[in-house]
Amino acid sequence: MIYLRYIDNLKRILIKSVKYSEVIAEDITETIIMHYKNAGYSVNNKENLHLIKEGKWLPFDENLLEDNTEIVFSEVAVPQNAVEFARQDGLVFFFQTSEKCHLFFPHVHVSYSGETIQVSLKDYHCEGNFKTPSKQKEAKKYVKKNKEKLLKEWNRIMKGTVSSWQD
Repeated sequence: MIYLRYIDNLKRILIKSVKYSEVIAEDITETIIMHYKNAGYSVNNKENLHLIKEGKWLPFDENLLEDNTEIVFSEVAVPQNAVEFARQDGLVFFFQTSEKCHLFFPHVHVSYSGETIQVSLKDYHCEGNFKTPSKQKEAKKYVKKNKEKLLKEWNRIMKGTVSSWQD
């Protein structure tokens, strides 16, 4: 099977699985793009296609395609830099892995209604404020409750492996 995935800044989803034999055609890249378009995605830029091999992101290369390959169409410039962790009551918890400060300041980003704050995974202090104080309190409460899971994910991300997909 070939797994076609899509990501933007906050979501990573499986679009569809196709048989390897359905992808191998005269123009493999165009066939893959056609599958994305048939699933309702406006995919035009071939440069946004990537392969995942052994947990590493690679530019799409037809010569590396084999059975059980993951292909990703990315709407973000650095596809592995935004990793969503959870959603709860309008709050979205995610990591921005391209930030250098993650090495010294483990934190999770939380967005709500177009605003984003950072919550420390060590002492729960916030960088930034939501206009709705109750949502900020709720975000801190979630981080406290899920600290162990958040730190585990943060450590995994810092090692540079591919995040879990929302299948």
